[in-house]
Amino acid sequence: MPLAATRPDEVYASLAAALGLQSGFGLCVLFSDDFLGLTWLQNRLKEHVQTSKILQSKRTFRRVDAVDQDSIKTIQKLAVRQPGQQDIVWCQLPATPSGAQQFLSVLNEQRQRLIAAGHFYVMALPAGLAHDAPAWAPDLWAIRTLVFQAQNDSRWVAMGAGPAGSAQFIDAPNRRVPTNTNKGAKAADSAVAPTTSPLIANWRRIYAAWQAAPELTRPAVDLALQASHHARLTREFGDAVLFATQAAEVAGNDLGRANALIALGDLKSLLGAVDEALALYIQAIALFEKEQDDLGRANALQALGDLKSRLGAVDEALALYTQAIALYEKEQDDLGLGYCWAELARIWRTDSAKVSQARDAAKKALAHAAAAGAPPALAQIIQSLVDIGLADPAGFVIDNTVNT
Repeated sequence: MPLAATRPDEVYASLAAALGLQSGFGLCVLFSDDFLGLTWLQNRLKEHVQTSKILQSKRTFRRVDAVDQDSIKTIQKLAVRQPGQQDIVWCQLPATPSGAQQFLSVLNEQRQRLIAAGHFYVMALPAGLAHDAPAWAPDLWAIRTLVFQAQNDSRWVAMGAGPAGSAQFIDAPNRRVPTNTNKGAKAADSAVAPTTSPLIANWRRIYAAWQAAPELTRPAVDLALQASHHARLTREFGDAVLFATQAAEVAGNDLGRANALIALGDLKSLLGAVDEALALYIQAIALFEKEQDDLGRANALQALGDLKSRLGAVDEALALYTQAIALYEKEQDDLGLGYCWAELARIWRTDSAKVSQARDAAKKALAHAAAAGAPPALAQIIQSLVDIGLADPAGFVIDNTVNT
């Protein structure tokens, strides 16, 4: 079957869709000598696991390098499992044919350990091994989920895929391969790193086509917000603001516009345009209220509370967090509750008369974050409470807190 050229973001889309649709054991094999392309994909998967509400409750991301001489030891690392936890495990296999053959042969024999662990494995091998690898692990190959080959110029080619390969892109914005921040390396970076991500280029094309023919179907707001988020991650703040503004422009309903306004408000807040950020959050709250979207309104209230707290308007921030908590409780959103209670703990921690309230809020924050089943969010909340002396690194509230 002839190979069809596929862009890197489309390869990621297939993997993201497989993660969203498939629970339990899964396997993807990648053949590539493109270090930048593999780094880009690894970072995107890690980010996807951390940001996707679909996956946060049941998945974490980790990497295992199969460089040990003891293949069994490496396989033990691959198969390790915490109760109730399923991982996305990126495994970089040995680069030499002999090393890869030895590891794959043992992996083939020990395949039941991987299946029983229930993780989703992404195994990266050199492109030159694409022909021989199936023969080294025939039984494992028979249960593969996705197989891709990546060319060195970052054009990705699908070699074959199971049913999950036909699923649609689900969420999480795109991200460029991280570039070297060393000034002496900038010239080398510019020669190999993409100047514009496929997702941003795609959004520019779609938006330009819509502007040229407004009678066409409006572009999806999510595409613009994904492009904006990507630009923010790569510190291209001008583009991030532009794409968020365009998201509000193309929105065909109030909910889409409200989500765009929150994203734009976050950017304005980050860039110090406080008055603009305040106005944007207030507009978003009004739109969510009009549409009776309580979860959206809670998110906007929390964002406004964060900004008010940063500006020192503590009483206003407390009122906003309290409103958000009531809505999050109604929507049973533990993640939002965890963040809001952590912020209340931080505010009350500065008042010697309210240290007890701060400890109670910290306990609620940790309980809700744990219930959300989102390890990155839990770690972030624990660290925020450690920083203000309300919790220890293990996530236990310190009951003998003394205000300092």
